[in-house]
Amino acid sequence: MLTSCVSRKKYLDAQIALRYLKNDSTQLAYRVSTLNDTITNLQQQISNLNKQIENLTSTANTTQSQLTKSQQSLQEQQHKIYWISKNKKPKN
Repeated sequence: MLTSCVSRKKYLDAQIALRYLKNDSTQLAYRVSTLNDTITNLQQQISNLNKQIENLTSTANTTQSQLTKSQQSLQEQQHKIYWISKNKKPKN
């Protein structure tokens, strides 16, 4: 009769532990894959938000420029009205 170097109980315990480790490895690989997908989605969202920021910044700059021109025009018109009213000759 041949005897083994490892008892049957230790062998079975090792087999059970191996199954658990393989299962854990599969679960972790799935989790890593899921997290990588999440990272990719978040990166795309960041890219989209950065584009929105660029567009909004451009719109804000254009609006500010238009506002500045409108304010200048208003000041010019107010100045003209002031001088017209100041230099207006009274009617007899």
